[in-house]
Amino acid sequence: LGTFNINIEPRQNVIVQIVREAYSSKGVKVTTKIGIPGRYTVLMPFETSIGISRKINSIHERKRLRQLARTVLPMDYGCIIRTAALNKNDSELLNDWKSLLEVWKEIEEKVKKMDSPGLLYQDLKIATSVIRDLFTPEVKRVVVDSKKLHKEIITYLKSFSPHLVNKVDLYNEKAPIFDKFGIEKELESTSKRKVYLPSGGSIVIDQTEAMVVVDVNSGKSTTTGEDQHEQNAFLTNMEAIREIARQIRLRDIGGMVLIDMIDVKRQKNKKKLLDEMRKELNKDRAKTMVYPLTQLSIMQITRQRINQNIGEKISEECPMCQGSGRVTSKGVISNALERWLKNFRIHSREFRLILHVHPHLATYLTEGTISRLSRLMIKYFVKIKVQQSDVLKMDDFRFYSVRQQKDITQDYI
Repeated sequence: LGTFNINIEPRQNVIVQIVREAYSSKGVKVTTKIGIPGRYTVLMPFETSIGISRKINSIHERKRLRQLARTVLPMDYGCIIRTAALNKNDSELLNDWKSLLEVWKEIEEKVKKMDSPGLLYQDLKIATSVIRDLFTPEVKRVVVDSKKLHKEIITYLKSFSPHLVNKVDLYNEKAPIFDKFGIEKELESTSKRKVYLPSGGSIVIDQTEAMVVVDVNSGKSTTTGEDQHEQNAFLTNMEAIREIARQIRLRDIGGMVLIDMIDVKRQKNKKKLLDEMRKELNKDRAKTMVYPLTQLSIMQITRQRINQNIGEKISEECPMCQGSGRVTSKGVISNALERWLKNFRIHSREFRLILHVHPHLATYLTEGTISRLSRLMIKYFVKIKVQQSDVLKMDDFRFYSVRQQKDITQDYI
């Protein structure tokens, strides 16, 4: 996006807009380029240019929308005209602009009265903003299970898109609405690494701090010959592309995405894969860029990050592995325990200890006729009582002295 300088003096008030919420170790992102979203347009009070969605291709329609914007907007105001404005009549568009200008006027009045930092404007409630941004004529039906929410949506649509009112239904059935329409299963699928493809192949999605990595795997194939292998790889990749694009939208994945495709040799097949991904991501509201496959059949995608992705919202870092997905093996921990006991035996004359460990590690140490713990007690001539602790991580342990009645773990590390 580039950068630009603004001159700020001490104690100067600056109007900023939050464009991305905080995630991971990164804070909230703000901008002085204010944009107030409406159904058909985004008002830009500090800009003078008029931008039009690239998805509006008609030169005649672009000209009409640009001229209409200039008739209603003050000369020093700009806007971005959204895809939803395509072929809308003048009165609908003018109403949208006028309502946004009223919102900005109210914000300016608030600014005059404020003498300390504070909230000037908050976007519509989540449900209403979803209706505003996503309820296009292509949507066949909207189903709501709350009478209050249903009323809010109907009220909003009557003001801005009355022709869509009859597409909103109130859900009255006994079964939960998410179960009825399979939403619960879709939500559950967003937390799974592996997604299976109809052909028997699969994609594996892994999130790292820097990027999301997707691995495409083929199903079992009994075909032989280079031509047949190329064709199978191409068809599986095409199938994977459609599912990956769907998962990107479903999980709201932002930032950099690297896709390890099944290797294809022919340039025409690589181009078809690139074109297919671009076509699929063209359905996406977020800005995306797709780059040609590398020599290693790696596809690179960047996607605008606005919020945390679904996985980050519905899950938290594993306290056992700190988000790495792996924990130290029990054998390694057992060796660490033995090193501790060896050091303890050299420097101490005590013979009774209490060992606190995670339940899984406790089972590992005490299982069997002659357990691992029994061997350690015999070898280092010490009696150890094991106590299970859910608080401890898998790779952690605590030794307590029976005589001293205290934790002595750090004394013999």
